[in-house]
Amino acid sequence: KLQDCQSAIKLEPPSPPYFSEKVQLYNKAHEEASNSLMAIECRVCGDKASGFHYGVHACEGCKGFFRRTIRLKLIYDRCDLNCRIHKKSRNKCQYCRFQKCLAVGMSHNAIRFGRMPQAEKEKLLAEISSDIDQ
Repeated sequence: KLQDCQSAIKLEPPSPPYFSEKVQLYNKAHEEASNSLMAIECRVCGDKASGFHYGVHACEGCKGFFRRTIRLKLIYDRCDLNCRIHKKSRNKCQYCRFQKCLAVGMSHNAIRFGRMPQAEKEKLLAEISSDIDQ
């Protein structure tokens, strides 16, 4: 039986040292790049930033909050408490969250068009230019 097991197991030849060194260097560089991207915090709440949105590094939550506030022209009840905005508390005070979005530099004029269909880009540009004219 031992002989049957040995014949069923096929060993791959070892990788040439040059190739394995290249793979190790690539893996190390890729890991370092991923870690540095993960280290970027949302400028609004401190959560992990998903990218550069509306002119600042922001998480998906703050990106969506800012987008909805601008698109729907929402006005929040005034708050004079200057609430601290953190990942766990960011949904408690919309007024202070929006003020922080503005304070860190979020702007609807800083939209980057990325993977957006041409028709949608044109519609958005028209909205922006009409907002500027008003």
